[in-house]
Amino acid sequence: MAFHSGLIVHKWHGLFYLIYGFVVDWLGLAEARLIFAPIIPGAGVLLKVGELLAPLGDVLKLKHIEAMLNPTRK
Repeated sequence: MAFHSGLIVHKWHGLFYLIYGFVVDWLGLAEARLIFAPIIPGAGVLLKVGELLAPLGDVLKLKHIEAMLNPTRK
């Protein structure tokens, strides 16, 4: 993928797995899964709330996909 946003996502994945690895070592796999299971949906909900209340604006809009699906013709 050549998208700049993809690079940012990969950095966050690395940070997530770094923290997850330490928590798995500390608590064990079953407990770590119980702790981390609500984190990803919770982050999604927080992003959507931030978008709807306007601090994040149109961060979650996939403008490049919308442009491919609805090209403007002149």
